[in-house]
Amino acid sequence: MSTQLVMERKHLLNLSNIELPTGFTLQSYQPGYEKDWENIIQQSFGQFFDFSMMTNDPSFQPNRIFFVISPEGVPVSTSSAFWQENWGVDTGYLHMVATYPDYRGMGLGYAVTLAAMQQMVAENKTRAVLQTDDHRISAIKMYLKLGYEPKLTEWEHVYRWRQLLHQLGFYDLLNQLFM
Repeated sequence: MSTQLVMERKHLLNLSNIELPTGFTLQSYQPGYEKDWENIIQQSFGQFFDFSMMTNDPSFQPNRIFFVISPEGVPVSTSSAFWQENWGVDTGYLHMVATYPDYRGMGLGYAVTLAAMQQMVAENKTRAVLQTDDHRISAIKMYLKLGYEPKLTEWEHVYRWRQLLHQLGFYDLLNQLFM
């Protein structure tokens, strides 16, 4: 089984403002959103994750999990600003970013990810990391646009990143990292 790819944003300076389509709002986790989170994650990742994995995480705090709420009042996108000891005390961990398929392409994932990154800044984190899978092409493209770059943690990642950056048309970054 392949290990997940790692991406890093080396600084959290100059984050963009959060912009949402008309009628959509952003808020942090509220009791009652557990099933919404599970459904968003299942539809996005193709497998079930119980929300207890979030509440049982040592870095869980309700204000670290974000949702975009549709005009109808339904959570449709989520992200989390967690922390993992292995990345260092100054590093935020972007976790479980997902959007319902019917709501993709509207900038909701971008907005909810920015919310998590802004939370990291509020908690004095100076950089951020995330882990992702090769097949999450749209997410990887979004992360690259948000200033994340490949972090090579395994030799096998070199080939995988070269393929992805070429596929996505990030030739300058490809040349910078691998030429």
